[in-house]
Amino acid sequence: MTDDEVLDLALQVGVLCGQAELGDAPEQEPVGDPMEVALLLGGRKAGMRRPTLLEEMREVREVAFDPEARMMATFHRHSNEQYRVAVKGAPEAVIEACSDEADARSGSGTRTLTSERRHWWEEQNEELAASGLRVLALTGKDVPDPDGLSR
Repeated sequence: MTDDEVLDLALQVGVLCGQAELGDAPEQEPVGDPMEVALLLGGRKAGMRRPTLLEEMREVREVAFDPEARMMATFHRHSNEQYRVAVKGAPEAVIEACSDEADARSGSGTRTLTSERRHWWEEQNEELAASGLRVLALTGKDVPDPDGLSR
């Protein structure tokens, strides 16, 4: 874990939301999509290992990547009454689907995603993409029912 709650949440989502695997031994080749492997490596550097997270938060449902929706989601039981939804995808699609954004400064850890902030995030995405970077959005949410939330 890092000293940044928002970064930790993003890394956790990145580690949970995917199918890639890292080998236990350094000589083992990673298996899976290169972006998902990169997310696992980033999580590992912060002390997050997918098998350990999956023991703590068992995956109960996956919504596979949909080219039309441009995102995917996994659902993980993390308490007797709550499920963590981990979502990754194209920034435009994820931004559109979100109602809140992470904010470590607020008491709840989130704030409403206003139209101004949506626009700001979209500009950030466009700038990064224009400079040749591949941009991915990550988000998470706790829900009481893993079947009650659809895209």
